[in-house]
Amino acid sequence: MKKEDSTESNFSNVISIDPYEKSYCNESNSFLKKNDSPAYSADQYAISYLNTKNFITTQLEINKNIADEDIVDVIENRVYEELALDMAVEYNISYIESKTYIDENSKLFHVFVADPVVVEETFKDVVTAIKYIDIIIPSPLLLRSLYDEKIIDETGIHTFIYLQNGDAFLTIYNENEYVYSKSLKFSLDELYENFCEAIGESIERKTFNELLLKKALSSEDNIYEEQFINLFNDLLIHANDVLTYAKRALNIDRIDKIYIGCELGNIDSLAQYTTNYLGHSTFNFEFDYGFENKDYTNQIQSLLHLFLRVDSENRYDEFCNFTIYERPPKFIKRKSGMLIIVSVVSIVASLIYPLFYYSSSYIEDFKASVLQEEYKVLHNEKTVRENTIKLKLSEQKKEKEKLKIQEDEFNESKDTLIKIHDVKVNYAMKSKILCTFTTDLNKFKVQITDIKYDEKDKDRTFMLTLNSKSDKSIAKLLKYLTDKKRELYRFTIEKILYNEESKRYISDLKVVIK
Repeated sequence: MKKEDSTESNFSNVISIDPYEKSYCNESNSFLKKNDSPAYSADQYAISYLNTKNFITTQLEINKNIADEDIVDVIENRVYEELALDMAVEYNISYIESKTYIDENSKLFHVFVADPVVVEETFKDVVTAIKYIDIIIPSPLLLRSLYDEKIIDETGIHTFIYLQNGDAFLTIYNENEYVYSKSLKFSLDELYENFCEAIGESIERKTFNELLLKKALSSEDNIYEEQFINLFNDLLIHANDVLTYAKRALNIDRIDKIYIGCELGNIDSLAQYTTNYLGHSTFNFEFDYGFENKDYTNQIQSLLHLFLRVDSENRYDEFCNFTIYERPPKFIKRKSGMLIIVSVVSIVASLIYPLFYYSSSYIEDFKASVLQEEYKVLHNEKTVRENTIKLKLSEQKKEKEKLKIQEDEFNESKDTLIKIHDVKVNYAMKSKILCTFTTDLNKFKVQITDIKYDEKDKDRTFMLTLNSKSDKSIAKLLKYLTDKKRELYRFTIEKILYNEESKRYISDLKVVIK
């Protein structure tokens, strides 16, 4: 439902709330600071979120002929009917209109439904401390601000996977707009329980968190490597199932990028492992939001503050705000306040009308005389400036012609120098890299039958066609290269094929120079 227009600019500071971790964070002048003793303040703007376990989502097509003022009623009626909601409960229903859906006859709305009892239970301690919450937004919608603030500055179809202690979610954005979200069954709490069950004993949560961030996917000094790999495999299988469903349901033909992370921090090597496992380019769910902070702030709480930096007309909270803890209207917006103001204005107007009537004629004559004198002065200035501008434009044209000749000479010299540099530097660099790989290939008895090199959008890529008697040799080579050279290169193998005629295994190894 639509809420009052945002007025956070009228407040001196912002407080963000993570109701699940009981974490509060204040922002003032781009500085974030933990607040262990939150309290109500009249000049404090409050924002929080609802995680994906606490609401359900659906999509509705609405005929374009329906008037805007009727859309809310139509959506609410359709939601109760299609989701079979209890008519006795007044659910909190919010929605956003899809900007990527194109149809001549209908509009598409993403609808979010929350049980008010769940909202009250989640925020009861928060409201006790700070009284009002201006915005409560579904967590997947916070990601829009990454595009609006140019933190992610390219378009495409992007998937975000984020693990929290009590929840995990997968969200898809297409051309900078939200299109899908789903709660995953692999929260950090669940990963911890599954890990303890797998090793047959219970370890401290702090120890598990440290292992998860630094050693989970490392083969060095890691006695739990097998258990962690099984956990991540289960997580990625589940995520891939959700992605497969979403692509089919939403007619999505590709995934350009995946961002994966958790609220504890960056999990070492998880992005590369996901790339190899799912076959999609994957990056850490970790961004520079432009805030200064003394204490560690998780991604969601940083996104809450980033969200408020976006212009209100580009945000999702106009029609998608779950808060039931709004501030009372200002005095001038209350019915009683408006009545008092109208009465006072009427009395004042009745008293000043006679005076205004007799003095207005004299004032208008005086204004006309002043304006006539100003016009004479301005007209003379205009004539002088027009002549000056014509002269300057003529001089500018001549200078531009000279500049064009110099730019052409410069570009010709520049192209020549670039070609010389490419011959002297890049050829030698490529030869050195191939020599290094040849040594590693010989170690694992793998041959190269074809080499291709490509540079595109600053990415320098070798495509090596491998040939070996054993597919295990190729697999061992990939693991060796990934472990030893991950700081310099990113390695990817799509598949390993067996050639019946030559009785050998063939595979294409993609090597991206970082």
